[in-house]
Amino acid sequence: MKPIIYAVIVLFFVSSRYGQAQTDNEPAWVIFEKAKAEYTKKEYGNALSFCKAAIQKKGIFPEAELLLGDIYRISDNPIAIDYYKQAYELKNFFEIPEDKYTVLYRMTDLYREEKNYREYSETLRTIIEEDADYYEEQFKRYRKEFYKIFFTDGLDRVLILHRIEDSQFVVKAHAEYGWYYYKTGMYEDSIVHSLFAVVGAVTEAFGEIRRYQPLYFYTTMPAFIGDAFSYEHIRSYLEEDVRIFELLYYLGCAVYVEIGYARAKQIWSIVAESPYQNNFKRRSQIQIQNPRVEELLVVPKKSGYEWEF
Repeated sequence: MKPIIYAVIVLFFVSSRYGQAQTDNEPAWVIFEKAKAEYTKKEYGNALSFCKAAIQKKGIFPEAELLLGDIYRISDNPIAIDYYKQAYELKNFFEIPEDKYTVLYRMTDLYREEKNYREYSETLRTIIEEDADYYEEQFKRYRKEFYKIFFTDGLDRVLILHRIEDSQFVVKAHAEYGWYYYKTGMYEDSIVHSLFAVVGAVTEAFGEIRRYQPLYFYTTMPAFIGDAFSYEHIRSYLEEDVRIFELLYYLGCAVYVEIGYARAKQIWSIVAESPYQNNFKRRSQIQIQNPRVEELLVVPKKSGYEWEF
């Protein structure tokens, strides 16, 4: 248990009587809004108290379970995971159904942080399996098509010809799989998932740019990133939600092994020559100068229904 959790626990007991007195005559959603406000102010003990009070009053309250996970994530990952799992078990009761993906992505972030790659991979699969179109035979042919275009003509040609609509909830999952499959030596799978994530991210950002510039059209990835980053909310989406520079870096890494240096250099150069500072700029520059395959993760392998090392 991390040291800060003791402060949270102490604050919970100190504030619980206060919270009870403040919430006796209030509906659960009002109490929950107070919990969110306290969490924003980093008053975690009060947030914890209000969350517990909201759940006690309402009974089934996945939003509050999710927030409890966020509170404990600051200090104790295993407890946070327990609350996230509880929130996901109650997914059918979310006021906003898409919040179930927020829960799953919180879990994948923690599993990756804890190096629990078995649960990390399985949780990502849970997200991707929600996209029924992805597994249809017609869409499998579509994936092969943009892989072929990428192989012969490069990333820009793929992004000029293809858009993936209505799949935003799985874009980050595909980006994560791009990293995971590269780090486990499954390079073609890494490329396919990374390409899907890039096309999905560009589709979303392109649509947003078109709201402000109706005649806007795609030219090249560096130019597109510059145009997208001129809008703060689009930049936040690409940098924080999709982690676009990490995504492109690992796409280049997988391409280096599976296709070759020339195509990989084209991808790495987008990151290396970007005017925007990012954690993968220097790594891309190094790969261009002296390409190498990164060390693989030590993860359990799945054989049938069993996991084994």
